[in-house]
Amino acid sequence: MTQPALKRALGERSWPTTLSSPKEPSELSRAAKHIERLLGQVVPKQPTQYDLLETYAALSNAKESRSRMDDLPRRHMRRGPWVLFRSMKETQEPLAHDGHLLTSYYAALSSHGSDRTIGTLAHVYLRDYPTQAFARQTTQSFLAQELRQRDSPRIIRFRQRCEHYSLLEQEGAKRFASLLNSVNDCGALLSDAGLEGELAEQGFIVDAAEQWLPVISRQLEDRDNDSSLGGDLVQRSLQFYQARDGDKSLRFPDLRIELANALLLPFRQITPSASIREPIQRFLMDILGDPRLARGQWHGVDPEAREVLLRWLVNTTLKDFFRIVSLASKRDANADRMWPYRDAFWSAYLNKKVIDNAWVVLGSEIRQSAQSALSQLDKSAYGALSSGSGSQPSHAVLILQIGELIITEWSHSGKYRAWHVDDTQGPKFYRPRYRRDQLIQNPLFEGSHHHAEGGSWQRALAREIHNRTGIQVTEKEFMPRG
Repeated sequence: MTQPALKRALGERSWPTTLSSPKEPSELSRAAKHIERLLGQVVPKQPTQYDLLETYAALSNAKESRSRMDDLPRRHMRRGPWVLFRSMKETQEPLAHDGHLLTSYYAALSSHGSDRTIGTLAHVYLRDYPTQAFARQTTQSFLAQELRQRDSPRIIRFRQRCEHYSLLEQEGAKRFASLLNSVNDCGALLSDAGLEGELAEQGFIVDAAEQWLPVISRQLEDRDNDSSLGGDLVQRSLQFYQARDGDKSLRFPDLRIELANALLLPFRQITPSASIREPIQRFLMDILGDPRLARGQWHGVDPEAREVLLRWLVNTTLKDFFRIVSLASKRDANADRMWPYRDAFWSAYLNKKVIDNAWVVLGSEIRQSAQSALSQLDKSAYGALSSGSGSQPSHAVLILQIGELIITEWSHSGKYRAWHVDDTQGPKFYRPRYRRDQLIQNPLFEGSHHHAEGGSWQRALAREIHNRTGIQVTEKEFMPRG
């Protein structure tokens, strides 16, 4: 056949549009899965609740009769690790607390137990991490001995992890806490140690996480002068303690109190840099809620720690109010002229750290327009101002406490007013909604913002505050600079 004829014949032939991939040889596939089982991080599958209760009953009967564990059916020998360290009945201690049962079971396991059962025991030990000294030490010694004597690839891999990360040592959790403190990626550390899945949230890792907290607290106290180091520590630790799925919850809920104390108590006497303060405040508000509004999750937290966050929130609240009114004043020439003097006045008291509480009340219009300026994590957290009776949707009100005075400052051309803290008719903090009369009725004193450029109203109000609280801010401090 000539070349042109061959070319035409090939062109006229129908060819498949895609070529199928060659099938993977079944033996190769099986071999790959076998290697994965040997070397991979295989998580033991927990038996059903029925099977667990059956094995628990079998071990309990053996304990009561003091019978030989060698006589246990193989299925109970295999399931035994799952029922050792947890109470299957509320009124009974874990089986591992019985010294005779534990040593007898481990002796039988050493003689007849498979590598898989030893691996299951190691997994359950790290998951449940017994608190009783005898159960923990006996299990540590038994596992260390079995891991040395067995030579399956999976056992060898686990032994290497235990030796490298001290997982079976008395001070293992403390040493692992030191490792958490020294690495940049805690997630990678847990993965390399085999602490994945439920082992990344329960048992051994909880103990290590708890022991890391005092270290974090000390370092936050020491490192605040170096905000970059402190900020890095905060970022790493918050990422570790937050739930792994990114949800606004804790990876270790039982450490709620200890975590809040560790993050806040270092700052009882000092105010940290923004790179430290802001992520801690955001994290705790996300996880535990606003302590001014939802106190349930803050129950048990050291009152001094809670006061630290409340102090930070005063700063956030006033800065929010300043930003909101500054934006709103751009549409009002008179307010735009007056606002820098009011901002400077209250900033002087804020900088002097004498404002004990602060809360913002927003009209519907100003709330809508100011969403982007709010620092509050929950944009609806501040109080709402009901329209009518002289209040406008564009109004905002600042309620603050200085010493024994409750003071309100209105946006636009509204007056300032003050009440004694014990006055039942004075404004209340942290309410979700306010009427105008609740913010103005029967004040102890009030005044308008006249002659701001000359400092007239500022001197009058500062004098009242000084006379009634003993807190003094000078004209040099409360007048705008430049």
